[in-house]
Amino acid sequence: MEILVIILVILVVWSIIVYNKIIGNYNAIERAWSNVIVYERQKQKVIPELEKVLKEQKEFESETLTNITKLRASISKLEASNISPSVLKEIEQTTTELFKGINITMEAYPELKTVEVMKGLMKEISEQQANISASIRILNQNIEIFNNSIEIFPNHIINSILNKKNKIEVFQDTEVEKEFSYSPFSKK
Repeated sequence: MEILVIILVILVVWSIIVYNKIIGNYNAIERAWSNVIVYERQKQKVIPELEKVLKEQKEFESETLTNITKLRASISKLEASNISPSVLKEIEQTTTELFKGINITMEAYPELKTVEVMKGLMKEISEQQANISASIRILNQNIEIFNNSIEIFPNHIINSILNKKNKIEVFQDTEVEKEFSYSPFSKK
């Protein structure tokens, strides 16, 4: 009888530890997602200044302004309560398009009087983008840890009974993947 009680106590303690580990891993994802949102919104604070400079220059192509508007709209879709790699993918693609448009325009019109202002704004956005990239790496690491914690045996039993958390999709930058051909699973 004592052995049965000891085994039962061990199972209960083990279940509590696994349950808490899954919750802790999920909370790490939420914290990382919040960091991504913070950096995206900081980038969004620079956008009105960039937009103002672009509007002052009639020569700038309307596509660049369109991409700025699109980026602002995309960033506003980010929600702390909804971890959405697809929305993040849209934002990152729009940011890439915006950078390409601005760089092309700056090359086409090097005599612009606002070049220094543009360079400063682009530097600030680039720094925000570097912070976003670092946050995305942390987010993906936390997602991997969480997904492993709910999928491995016997943790998935505790998750299916108590936590009922679902696997979360990692963020994948398909634009970068197009230019990068290495795969650890490819056969030579």
